[in-house]
Amino acid sequence: MSIFDLQITLYSTALYTTWIFIDQWKLLFDAGDGVTAGLLHKSRKVQTVALTHADRDHLAGLLQFLQLNGRPGAPRLLYPRDSNSFRSLAAFTAQFDPTTSAGAVWQAVAPGDVIPLQKQLQLLVRPSLHWRDVPPEQVKVVAYTVQHAASSLRPELQGLPQAELDAIRLRDGRDSLMTTRTHDLLTFSGDTPLMPADAWGQPQLLIHEATFLDDETAADAAATRYNRHSGLPGVLDMALALAPQGLILTHFSLRYPPEEIVATIQREAQQRQLPFPVWAVLPGEIQRDILHTPPVWG
Repeated sequence: MSIFDLQITLYSTALYTTWIFIDQWKLLFDAGDGVTAGLLHKSRKVQTVALTHADRDHLAGLLQFLQLNGRPGAPRLLYPRDSNSFRSLAAFTAQFDPTTSAGAVWQAVAPGDVIPLQKQLQLLVRPSLHWRDVPPEQVKVVAYTVQHAASSLRPELQGLPQAELDAIRLRDGRDSLMTTRTHDLLTFSGDTPLMPADAWGQPQLLIHEATFLDDETAADAAATRYNRHSGLPGVLDMALALAPQGLILTHFSLRYPPEEIVATIQREAQQRQLPFPVWAVLPGEIQRDILHTPPVWG
């Protein structure tokens, strides 16, 4: 399946709400306000909720989502390991609605963790620098990459008779026979300042925030606020170095009208001659099946 076959529905407006649902993978990134109303019956399909951090615009929709969709052993909610806000929320939701929300499974994660999703799909947890002044040993903000993982016989063992392979398996275990290759399919940055391109792996599709339309405003905001965000020009430069097959921009500030966002993306993309399409999640709008809508560039 091509990455462009994915059905992605998402809503993202800085300060207010962010959520991203990938239909085929039954995967929800973040759960901001309105996620259940936005997805309606499709919210029941979600098996994994990958939460990036505890800003309220990324988790305020969890209460209703779990009340309607919680059941024994599902959904699974991944959250940054050292975020006490999520632990408090887990305890509250279980007590608030013990018949549904209490069934959800909460799992703490940290950068480097690999979480199985579906057959040959896994979720790699990545670090983020969104919040300032967090000790490096604490994990309170993360990002995620969906990877395709395929196992095959180790090259040095290929051609051996089956009897020899069976003997190795019995002696050393099945893992001694196999090697796993991974390919990055999609990365969701969550809220983040500009980071080096290799921070996001080598995804075919990058979903990245672009709160501000210029890097200067992003830098000024970072100097005075607890959290840090990205500016559009820097994001496009980074994406050009990363060279994904497609880019989805999220988390624009409401200070910018939609026509200004579109015009700025087109101008900046033209200057860089971006070789891949760019979609934009405009403030206040739910984008349904975004990859099957016209991009703003490309």
